[in-house]
Amino acid sequence: PSSRMHRRMADVAAMADVAAMEAGSNPWSAVPKQRSVIFKRLLFWHCLAWAVILLSCECFAYLFAGFVCRPTAGVGPDPFRVLLIADHHTLGYRYRNFLDILWTDWSLQKSFIFLWLAIRPDLVVHLGDLLDEGKISTPEAFDRCVSRFDRMFAQSKDIPRLVVPGNHDISSYAPAVTRFETAFGRTNRCFCFKNVSFVHVDTINLGESGDP
Repeated sequence: PSSRMHRRMADVAAMADVAAMEAGSNPWSAVPKQRSVIFKRLLFWHCLAWAVILLSCECFAYLFAGFVCRPTAGVGPDPFRVLLIADHHTLGYRYRNFLDILWTDWSLQKSFIFLWLAIRPDLVVHLGDLLDEGKISTPEAFDRCVSRFDRMFAQSKDIPRLVVPGNHDISSYAPAVTRFETAFGRTNRCFCFKNVSFVHVDTINLGESGDP
């Protein structure tokens, strides 16, 4: 009896397959379609998860850090905001490859943009070591690094900028100081902004440049 039942079930299945094929559809064709739908859904959610991770690491984290550092309302008759940036170390071409330079430049520019948006400074002060190979690079490499620095830290011309040299930027070698001053301004300077005096001194060459 069991063998007869199995044969009848097989006959019924065969007849169903034949009827489905005659009707123009295959009952087993739905299986790969279901797999394709599941794969597309998994791929979509996988790509979405990676997009969220990248945006969080490359944008939201910097924006959050910038707003955390946002100063409170100032005191006094004429308060203002100063953005201090130190140890930029814009990479040179002697020891670094193209990918190192590209990635570091992108990170520096991104950080500066988000800090600018969060703080809205009235004055920007760069506190030395702007260039990683400033005092040892060739004139051509120095000019390229300065161009990259100006592009990364581009700001409104209405906002003043002070640049203080670091030991990676200049040395006691006079031509290194001259080209730095040509690109960024005097190494010894007194600047007054809203009744506040800012004095920066080239301590590397203190007493050797003839400046008071």
